[in-house]
Amino acid sequence: CPNADPAAFTQTAAATGDGTLSYQWQISTDNANFTDIGGATGTAYDSPAIPSTRYFRRKTTSDLGGFFCEDFSNTLIVTASDNVLPVAECQDLTVQLNTAGTASITAAQVDDGSSDNCGLGILSVAPASFACANLGANTVTLTVPDVNGNSNTCTATVTVQDLIAPSALCQNLTVQVNAATTATVTAAQIDNGSSDACGLGTLSVAPGSFSCANLGANTVTLTVPDVNGNSAACTATVTVEAPEMDVQGNGVSIPDGDTSPSLADDTDFGDAAVPGETVSKIFTIENLGAAALNLTGSPKVSVTGANAADFTVTIQPGSPVAASGSTTFTVVFDPSASGLRTATLTISNDDCDETTYNFDIQGNGTAPEMEVQGNAVSIADGDNSPSFSDHTDFGEAGIGGGMVSRIFTIENLGDGALNLTGTPKVSLSGASSFSVTVQPISPVAAGGGTTTF
Repeated sequence: CPNADPAAFTQTAAATGDGTLSYQWQISTDNANFTDIGGATGTAYDSPAIPSTRYFRRKTTSDLGGFFCEDFSNTLIVTASDNVLPVAECQDLTVQLNTAGTASITAAQVDDGSSDNCGLGILSVAPASFACANLGANTVTLTVPDVNGNSNTCTATVTVQDLIAPSALCQNLTVQVNAATTATVTAAQIDNGSSDACGLGTLSVAPGSFSCANLGANTVTLTVPDVNGNSAACTATVTVEAPEMDVQGNGVSIPDGDTSPSLADDTDFGDAAVPGETVSKIFTIENLGAAALNLTGSPKVSVTGANAADFTVTIQPGSPVAASGSTTFTVVFDPSASGLRTATLTISNDDCDETTYNFDIQGNGTAPEMEVQGNAVSIADGDNSPSFSDHTDFGEAGIGGGMVSRIFTIENLGDGALNLTGTPKVSLSGASSFSVTVQPISPVAAGGGTTTF
């Protein structure tokens, strides 16, 4: 091999001649011009490495008493050349893509012990870089050069795998529902930029449907597969919001289903005289939730119950009611009869748990009841039989100055104020022998109030 060390040169037969023999090895590059090799004066010679073909010979000198005689050995030709191809040995290889979706190999990974008698050069392999498009089996070529310009190749199979899970990124979400609707959440709404170097498959989220049963915070899982069978997951919080209805009277909350009317929350309208007196109350519908509240009834506030006709919704509320918003409605009590009058207000809506918000209301119809007494004896209305016992019979009085005076009492036995509406309040018809000297006072208080004339 070029630059290799040849074997030592030895003689096969000893030189002969008279006198003293001495030796000198010589070298030539052209087999014509030889030069002495310093220090090479033995019968044998071990040459160092030579880069190319060289010619060697040994000069023998005989010294016989000062007479010298020279002779040369046959010329040794040492040829330094390499025409033998290296031995290329390959081995198959499996590599995995990195997070960027790439992989690279070196010649050393594919080499399986390639060799050359004179020494190997720098091995190379092609292709050496792989990406998502190269998944599976790939044929590569290993080029094996020696130091003398000879080269050989072999092939191997490089199997490229993708074992890296995708990057799963989630984001939280807020949805709104009501009694009539549900909310559907898609994977795209939860995904916050999930990725994979080789591409994503179809993302999914579970659970994906929400209703009034899921109010508040809910944990969902986003599953993120890639196109090569790897998968990752992340979790997010889906907050479910809904409307929340509250009705107030006089600034006081009225519970849904309330059956105990109260003056404090205006569900008890108090007293109203029959006929003609009315009592008006304004109620507030407040949406305490985070989603719009829809009032779904027609009318939005309806009146039912035993005395529904005595209560009228004169101003209906607006709809929808915005989150944290409010609307009002007005109810007027106009009793058609005296005594306790009751009804129920109903407000249909899409609140999750109060779709029919209702509560009882009441009012008291009041009316006066007039009685006239004389001598503490009741005088019937329309009585046409005057009597000494009730002083409707005044008895005898002298003509021309005789006078008999009677005091009568008007008592209000009813539960409404009694108004004396005449002018004068007590009038006389018939004989002019009677006069009302003192008129009664009006109104007369309910519950036993009295006045006299």
